Amino acid sequence: MKKRILIFLITVSIFSKESRHSVISYTGKFINSDLVPISLYGDISYKKSNLYVLGYNYHLKPKISFLNFEIEGLVGKHYGFMNHVEVDGVFIARTNRWSRIPISFGFGEGLSLASEKPQLEVRKFGFDRERGTFNFINIEETRPVLNFLLLELDVKIPIESSPKFFVRLHHRSGIWGTYCPPDPPCGSNFLVYGVKFPI
Repeated sequence: MKKRILIFLITVSIFSKESRHSVISYTGKFINSDLVPISLYGDISYKKSNLYVLGYNYHLKPKISFLNFEIEGLVGKHYGFMNHVEVDGVFIARTNRWSRIPISFGFGEGLSLASEKPQLEVRKFGFDRERGTFNFINIEETRPVLNFLLLELDVKIPIESSPKFFVRLHHRSGIWGTYCPPDPPCGSNFLVYGVKFPI
């Protein structure tokens, strides 16, 4: 069934005209690190918790200089250590593609709603077996509703109406105490890979 859906989406994307609408699909694993160490030092260690997401992406008309803007709605299902549903809405600013280089960078900001408290966002006092760390501060109080942030690099095959492939950091965050206590910080990170099919 999954193969038939994939073949259908690829066929539609090949024969359709350029569109501002896209179907998006991605999957990835939980990474046990805060956003700053990931970004600056590449400090990544995976955990046995997977995320599968389907979504809809829409390109907005207004542009500013070298930036394009998009909105995206996502529905994800967690498997492995966590087993809940996540819904995200995000506004994305994306760089234009440079000359013949088919690459663009995206930064997104929005909201994330989990159907329950994500267990890997809860740090227990003492030794945290899931994270492999010691925590001598109060128990972390994460929330189902947190900030959603994405950082993305996408690549487009230089053929009209072709799909785009991307790697993305899918980040839920308390924004230093805005949504939950700031110390230790709440949230989670998934390093994901996916594809966008124009429709």
